[in-house]
Amino acid sequence: MMMKTRYLVAAVLLAFLAMPSLEAQAKKRLAILPFSGGQAQDGETISVLLSNQRTLLDAFTVQPRNSAIDRIMGEQQFQRQSGLINSDAISEIGKLNTADLVVSGYIARIGNINLLLISIVDVTEIQQIAGVYQTYRSIEEIRGLLPALSQRLVEASQKEYHNLPGLAIPSFTVPANVNANDAMVLAQILATEIVSLGRYAVFPRNNSVDDVIKEHQFQRSGQTASTMALGTSRSIDYILSSSVMSLGRMNLFGAQVLSIERGEMITGADREYQDISDGLSKNLMRDIARELIAGVGGGAIAPSDQPAGTQRPARAERAPREPKERNPETDNAAKLWTVGASVGSALAPPLVIGTVHGTIAPIRNAFLELGFDFGLLSGDPDANYYSMYPFAHLAFFLPVGGGGWYAGAGAGFMMLNYTFAETEDFPGGDYSENIFAVDVITGFNVGGFLDISYTLRTNFSGASNKISVGYTYRFK
Repeated sequence: MMMKTRYLVAAVLLAFLAMPSLEAQAKKRLAILPFSGGQAQDGETISVLLSNQRTLLDAFTVQPRNSAIDRIMGEQQFQRQSGLINSDAISEIGKLNTADLVVSGYIARIGNINLLLISIVDVTEIQQIAGVYQTYRSIEEIRGLLPALSQRLVEASQKEYHNLPGLAIPSFTVPANVNANDAMVLAQILATEIVSLGRYAVFPRNNSVDDVIKEHQFQRSGQTASTMALGTSRSIDYILSSSVMSLGRMNLFGAQVLSIERGEMITGADREYQDISDGLSKNLMRDIARELIAGVGGGAIAPSDQPAGTQRPARAERAPREPKERNPETDNAAKLWTVGASVGSALAPPLVIGTVHGTIAPIRNAFLELGFDFGLLSGDPDANYYSMYPFAHLAFFLPVGGGGWYAGAGAGFMMLNYTFAETEDFPGGDYSENIFAVDVITGFNVGGFLDISYTLRTNFSGASNKISVGYTYRFK
């Protein structure tokens, strides 16, 4: 009896000791690829830092890259022209590395900041199950950002997608007059937003928009996914067809959801944008994703349903296709609407110049200034001087803080009168002249109320200067 008890205790201890290994086997295997894009070794650095995140290590069995992966990491196989996810290559990489999930990332440069896109793709289904994106200024910031990004990736990857309708997202053709990289990055953000909303099981496609037709034929024929090499064994219910085109000085990004069973378009949405930073600041892809979800019967997206892939604040709901309100921080800050008055000097007759002026700015980063100079004092106690000078200037404006710097050019018409003691040349002691002049201007608007300006004025036979300081009321 004692011997049986000992065997039983030993078996229990062995089972207890084996629990961690069984738990490890239950974890999904995750391969993290070096990220593409960015400068120098930034992509490699970020992927290494990401693989060290405790949140990922606790949730997955994180696997290192091997030589087989290195041999297939050529640009033509791993990434498309934009450097974004190539599902076929990811599948092959994951299988060679015996991984269940593959993490892929891309770094895009947007002005003076970087955009990091991270996606997790299920190798067996070629399904994007999670995604996040985050802006940053320098690689030094990445270490502090990765813990939160890793947490959001883990949370998003643990959602249940098996019972959701399948949505395939083919690639699309970009016209020659549209920035292809911007369009592809926005398309990847759209896919991430749709995944984060949790209303579809998302399956990226990377061949061409012709996959829409192939997918339809495949579903109608009843063939298996392996014979069609579509990368998924489950049924696809919808296709997301995206397009981008030039719209004058703007670009138009459009997306439609197509029903395979019904063979028709279910819903669509489109937004205008100038460049990728414009698309990000206005949350265009989030708006399109939410509108598409609602259009297929997903219902309105509540504020609590905000995608986990971003850190931008939520915005109030608005009706579909309603023009967006301008953001004062990004739009009005670059428009200078003012009225004001200033006093200055030409450091020669006229010694004192009073100015009344105003600016109008129907477009960003430029304004039209209309004003009137009145000059007094010649510096000679025996002479009187006055001048009047209406002018118009066109200038470019760069917002800085509550004000900004401006520079431009314009013209005016000076009417002056100079009264002095009689001479042989001017027996009447009076001199008047009308002069057309060209101005070059520059200056600073400080805090929206103080204006400091310099004007170089010439009639091409001589030149004068004007330095002015005055009060400006800026309309918001």
